[in-house]
Amino acid sequence: MEEKEKLRQLVGQAQGILDRLVKRFESFNEKEIKAKTKELRDAAEKLNMQLISIEGMNSRFCTDNEVKLADDIVFQLSIYDDICEGYLKGL
Repeated sequence: MEEKEKLRQLVGQAQGILDRLVKRFESFNEKEIKAKTKELRDAAEKLNMQLISIEGMNSRFCTDNEVKLADDIVFQLSIYDDICEGYLKGL
């Protein structure tokens, strides 16, 4: 698989995980969680825009380091998603 395509795929995965993270919290109606959900949504939108920018800048050549960075972002978001799922199940 071409590096550029791999980066595009990883950015898509990261965006999907971000969306899932925010949606997990949106179903709660407690005041404290609602405030944090807005902060999370804002942070997710900012990161999403950065991911789109990274992907767009790579209409040129895509490096191995950029793909590794995107893969690391996906991995870390997956861990956060798992932690949030466990936390919310405990509420």
